[in-house]
Amino acid sequence: MSRKLLAVALAALFFLTGLTGLAEESAKEETIAQLVLLMEEFFADEGYHYDLDDNTFKLDFNLTGALPSCSVVVNVYYDSIEVISTPEVRALETNKEKTALFLTMLNYDIFYAQFGMKLQNGAFYSRGVQLVERTLPGLEEIDVLFHLTLNYLEKYGDQLVQVALAGADPYEVYERMKSE
Repeated sequence: MSRKLLAVALAALFFLTGLTGLAEESAKEETIAQLVLLMEEFFADEGYHYDLDDNTFKLDFNLTGALPSCSVVVNVYYDSIEVISTPEVRALETNKEKTALFLTMLNYDIFYAQFGMKLQNGAFYSRGVQLVERTLPGLEEIDVLFHLTLNYLEKYGDQLVQVALAGADPYEVYERMKSE
């Protein structure tokens, strides 16, 4: 008799565990849907045109300065929104290490986003993330998240091109930039 009771108790436990997993998955899907709607509202307010594919928004922007344009990818996850702005300019093979070093120095001076680089192809980017815990971000937070990745590319674009394309010494470019 106790084996039957144990079997029923284990079955109930597995069933409840499964229900908890389904509830968590449903909550994640609801959060993603709300964040996608938030991004769509933000883009509509800004007049931005985008392509949407599986919770990923794609946009193109013209920049001012030495970096002429960039592509922006916004990934919506259940626990965050990620914005990655990647200029079409790539570091030359001979300048990849210098560019990576320069990006590291720039990261010390910025807060709301950070620079990164794919060493395989020389693509560098500006990336920002808004974590979503219990409260969804508002349009103001989305505005900062989205636009600062673009602003950092514009602000540091001239210096990035000096290092990535012309092979300038990253320490000298950084020091010159800091003294201006």
